[in-house]
Amino acid sequence: MAIEQVENSSRKIAVVFIGGTGRSGTNITKKILCRHSQLLGLPFNSRFIIDPGGIIDFYNSFSSTWSPFYSDIKIKDLDKHLRSLSKKNLVDTFVSRTIKLFDKNGKKLTPAKHFEYELSRWYPNFETHVKKLIDDLTSFKFNSCWPGAESFSSNYKQIFSDYKQREELAKVLGSFLQSCISDLLDNREKGVFVNHDTHNILFAKELLEIMPQSKILHMVRDPRDVLASYISQRAYPNDHITASRYYKSVISKWLQIKKTIPKESYIEIKLENLAKQKEDSIREICNFVDIEFEDELVKYAKKEIKANSGRWEHEFNDVQKKFINEELKEIISELGYQS
Repeated sequence: MAIEQVENSSRKIAVVFIGGTGRSGTNITKKILCRHSQLLGLPFNSRFIIDPGGIIDFYNSFSSTWSPFYSDIKIKDLDKHLRSLSKKNLVDTFVSRTIKLFDKNGKKLTPAKHFEYELSRWYPNFETHVKKLIDDLTSFKFNSCWPGAESFSSNYKQIFSDYKQREELAKVLGSFLQSCISDLLDNREKGVFVNHDTHNILFAKELLEIMPQSKILHMVRDPRDVLASYISQRAYPNDHITASRYYKSVISKWLQIKKTIPKESYIEIKLENLAKQKEDSIREICNFVDIEFEDELVKYAKKEIKANSGRWEHEFNDVQKKFINEELKEIISELGYQS
């Protein structure tokens, strides 16, 4: 089956969204797939599709809560978010790098938001596409002074957007994403884009609405190994109890979502299988993505992939193991792991 197709000259473009619970192998899977001659992924999470303030956030909020005042604020916030990711702020970059010299993990004092991002370097014409998106969302502007207007603004212009049905909004936002991805793939002479934002699975329904024939690849890992990995990372809870609650909420949400989306739109691959049965797993992914299998992917996987299967048995004590196994008993079973 062909996946999300975007007409760009005579080429057709495909999009695959890799996601998981975090610490489940999404990054290494992207790296393996990107050894394919036609696949392209970026070395970072883009932060403009599913992150707070990004495309999916706008899609959900704007389609469910609308007023003339909401349209003014939400469109401006989206524009600000996208442009903040487009180019680096030199002052923020300098201050943030100084902070990280003394606090590598940024837990005592967080650096500036997204200070390392510069999407216009990676996505050709990114700012042009952002401008078109905002123009497409804007019906008209007029001079205004309402209580929610930005403080101390000179000649404040209020943006008005007609109310848009969810389907209409999906087309506008989908066109923006397709334009960004199309230019990127043309620039690199590739045919398939791989996006690996960690929590893509939590927005699978929205991603499929905006890009109806895109594909979702969910990387699954033994929940207990996920927890062991969480605890050693700066972005996750650092004890087994809160880590269990965090994981359980994420995976439970996905288990609900996958019941509502077409079965042919997603695939679930266990990290352990990818590590042990490399060729079979990679062939399965290639068939799902509708691309030719290439030996280079297996060669790379043999050198790079390590599942660290069973690490939880060495990193948790007996009391912690008992709690985790009881807390996640049903999920462990549903995902096909031995309790």
